[in-house]
Amino acid sequence: MANSRLQITLFGEFGLAYAGQPAPTFSGERPIALLAYLLLHRHTAVSRQHLAFTLWPDSSDSQARANLRNLFYTLRQTLPDADSYLAADAMTLQWRSDADFTLDVAEFEAALASAKTAVTEQEKLACLETAVSLYKGDLLPGNYDDWIIPRREDLRHAYLDALHQLMRLLENTGDFRAAARYGQRLLQSDPLDEAAYVQLMRLHALSGDRAGVRRLYETCVATLRRELDVEPSPTTQAAYEQLLRQETPVAVPELEAKPALAQIRPLALPIPATAFIGREAELAHVAELLADPDCRLLTIIGPGGIGKTRLALQTAVGHRPVFADGVAWVALNGVQAPEQVAAVVAEALNYRLRGSGQPEAELFHLLADKTLLLVLDNFEHLLPAADFLTRLLRQTTAVKLLVTSRQPLDLQEEWRFDLGELPLPETLSEDVLAVNSAVQLFVQSARRVSTTFAPAEADFPIIVRICQQVGGMPLGIELAASWVRLLSCAEIAEEIEQSLDFLAVSLRNVPLRHRSLRAVFDHSWQMLAPDEQQILLRLSVFQGGFTREAAAQVAGAQLPQLSALVDRSLVQRTDAGRFSLHNVIRQYAAEKLQADPAAYADTTWRHGDYYLRWLLAQADQLRGAGQKEALTAVAADLGNIRTAWQWAAVETHYNLLSLAAFPLFYFFELRGLLAEGEALFAQAAEQLLSNKISATPEMQIAVCAMQSYQSYLGFRQGKMAMAETVLRQTIETLPSLAAPLLLSHALCYLGLIEWSLGRFVAAADCLQRSLDLAAAQQDDWGVGTAQVYLGMILHDQGRLDDARQQLTAVRPILKKVGDPRLMANALLISGRINLLLGYLAEAEEQLLACLETTRETADPNSMTYATHYLGMVKQAQGDLSAARQFIEQSIILFIDFNDLVGRERALVTLGYLEIACGNYQTAHDHFLTFLRAKERVHSIRYVLAAVVGTAVWQAHAGDPFTALVWTLSVLQHPGVDWETRQRAAALRPELEAALAPQQIAAAQQQAANQPFAVILAAAQVS
Repeated sequence: MANSRLQITLFGEFGLAYAGQPAPTFSGERPIALLAYLLLHRHTAVSRQHLAFTLWPDSSDSQARANLRNLFYTLRQTLPDADSYLAADAMTLQWRSDADFTLDVAEFEAALASAKTAVTEQEKLACLETAVSLYKGDLLPGNYDDWIIPRREDLRHAYLDALHQLMRLLENTGDFRAAARYGQRLLQSDPLDEAAYVQLMRLHALSGDRAGVRRLYETCVATLRRELDVEPSPTTQAAYEQLLRQETPVAVPELEAKPALAQIRPLALPIPATAFIGREAELAHVAELLADPDCRLLTIIGPGGIGKTRLALQTAVGHRPVFADGVAWVALNGVQAPEQVAAVVAEALNYRLRGSGQPEAELFHLLADKTLLLVLDNFEHLLPAADFLTRLLRQTTAVKLLVTSRQPLDLQEEWRFDLGELPLPETLSEDVLAVNSAVQLFVQSARRVSTTFAPAEADFPIIVRICQQVGGMPLGIELAASWVRLLSCAEIAEEIEQSLDFLAVSLRNVPLRHRSLRAVFDHSWQMLAPDEQQILLRLSVFQGGFTREAAAQVAGAQLPQLSALVDRSLVQRTDAGRFSLHNVIRQYAAEKLQADPAAYADTTWRHGDYYLRWLLAQADQLRGAGQKEALTAVAADLGNIRTAWQWAAVETHYNLLSLAAFPLFYFFELRGLLAEGEALFAQAAEQLLSNKISATPEMQIAVCAMQSYQSYLGFRQGKMAMAETVLRQTIETLPSLAAPLLLSHALCYLGLIEWSLGRFVAAADCLQRSLDLAAAQQDDWGVGTAQVYLGMILHDQGRLDDARQQLTAVRPILKKVGDPRLMANALLISGRINLLLGYLAEAEEQLLACLETTRETADPNSMTYATHYLGMVKQAQGDLSAARQFIEQSIILFIDFNDLVGRERALVTLGYLEIACGNYQTAHDHFLTFLRAKERVHSIRYVLAAVVGTAVWQAHAGDPFTALVWTLSVLQHPGVDWETRQRAAALRPELEAALAPQQIAAAQQQAANQPFAVILAAAQVS
């Protein structure tokens, strides 16, 4: 290993040397396990929560995190010069990869990487010899943690593969003796590797040593019998016979990659509607290709309806135990543009993008070290996004892609798997028909549409004929079988014979995406009545399914017509009572619809108009007692709503955008989809402003609505400057446009920004104006919202009794409105007020009631703040362990839905908890993490609170003078809230008691003369 200050070995027995001398030994295996995890994940910061769960999967969350804190402390105490190598903050731990150290695993992997890029065989040989010389044994063989086993196996497999490569390279150079030495080393590590025996026998044969060939084969036979009770494979036996005859030496079979175990938890795979029939050979072939280390992008290619999706899903199910971080299913059929692929992949991974403007970079960072299979289904309409896949592969190390598409992606990295039709029976014998997958699929499909279907013996030859007519294509078989409710098998075959020119085409002069399935669809199309044809065309405009009412309004489909289309398997009915079109059928129908510009324009208008007006109809439920049901309904049709919204923006239907703006905004806020909501409203505003039509008052109102909701959602993500600027412009514009309710909303949002910036008087003024406008319009929801937030302002001004009375007085209107979010907000603020007044039991009761309310509607905002405040209640009750659990959980939740304002508050709260625990240095670390954060949103209230906390640490560190200067500066700041003022006021006499009168006077003068920015800069470097 290189001459570095710290030298670490993980292969074989653990070893640690510092400055050329053995380092202190670790007490037990657990510190070594933690050190190994950080080293093996050194290129990224590791979440404390994830690490705690990984190392103690059977412990409670709080116990696991406590174990991790203690173990990390032990590691820091034992590791020489630990701070040069270990980085830690409140959320993560990390090994500093740029530190001066060597790691045998890293050098091993670097040598293998160099071997792959070596220009000459001699260079490759040298790199491989370096790699195998570093491998002194398996990775920490005494550790049996779940996380290390797959990595150990991967490294062991890489080592064995390197030995195989060395044998081949040395054989090519004629150095059979050296090649044999590596072969013996290979068998010592894996005595059951038949490929190694064949390779070694080949080397002996090349040397003319027949006795050596015989001896090796006998060893192979004895070992396999003893260990596995099996004989050598036919391939090995044939190789032995060939080599004994001194014939041309046989080739050696390649090794297969050995998979790892699951680690992360993507969303659950889709549940197939039907059983998987046949395709055993294809399934095995796909698995074999995915096991090849060089195959990272595999595309299943075939015409629509051939069964690509079903094969991919079955592959995904079978590979869940194979990939350490799981299998993610990415359905692309509803994705409209290539730039949306990154967001859809993130959704499939159950990961919420932070709205940084660089979703692709964020996603690649997330996946950099993951061992994961991503299945991207239906990629053919997103071919411009193929370069995204190339970039993803280049910026990750162990992600594999399984793609289904009607045509190749034409990428250098792509491995193709062409999926053909189901095999047809060669004879009509009963045994053959019973196991033939095409016949089984027809019978199963027929029984789904007619449970009484029982084919007679005479039907089977006709079923085989039908399968032949549609070329063994699964969708063709299913569509044919769907007619058994109306026609006999013979009649179905006759209809196909008469109207489907399938066999004559022979699939040769038909484009790939149209082969045979177009013929099958054309046949189904011709069997529909004219009104059913038009309905099917118009149904193609839906995204992600539709309801009966939507089908009637958009496509003119009544229940009998829908039922007829369901019977023909052209429309599917889900368990939830909704309807959908198979994606391939939808595409077929959409082509026909788009071929008729008038019908297409009319249908898209109907679709957009229906869903935006339908969304408006959900507004009262969304902000009322029916919120839970409305959220479920909107979520079910979110694909349709997005499509309708984008259509209205592009076509500048500003009246429809205005109607739908609030319910869409409120849905995004209630679901915590802040970044997506902000982007949609920003795009709509940009579309309207860029349009050259005259700016009518109605259009200006629409623009103001887009910008108001964009601003609020941006504010929640910490974009203070943008939100304040845009809202002030909007508020200046709205009075002349006669839009009082929208002005009321904008004033409310500006009030929240003023509050966050510590401008309490201005905040109260905005909220009062918002309340007055809402009252004049008899908008109870707006009145209740403003009153709840006014109570919050009173609370932060220290008028706790007034705030309590305000929130008591608003209860009747909240009960009348019935909005769970409003009621949760009132409970939150009431709980906070009672906490500060010392009514701890009442505070806890209100916050638990808030949590119960939010669980009904899955409202992440209220749930997170309730969790946070419960931590503060537990701290006040003296239960510091429970307090830590609640507060740390709230930080995770704030980060999950990208509420940076809330995260700031929780970090400050956690700092004060550490002070209560006597952990002054840890508290200081939390305050500095917040104050130094690049993404800090400049919420002055929390900045002031953090400065007071830092002053506590400064005093504890022996500098009461500086602490007093900072405390006095906070007390005189106009943005200080009541709670922080109380803390500062309580701290002041303690500090003054430690100082002489002249020092106190000097501190007062310094605090009065120095700008707060200077104080803040000093606190940031403390």
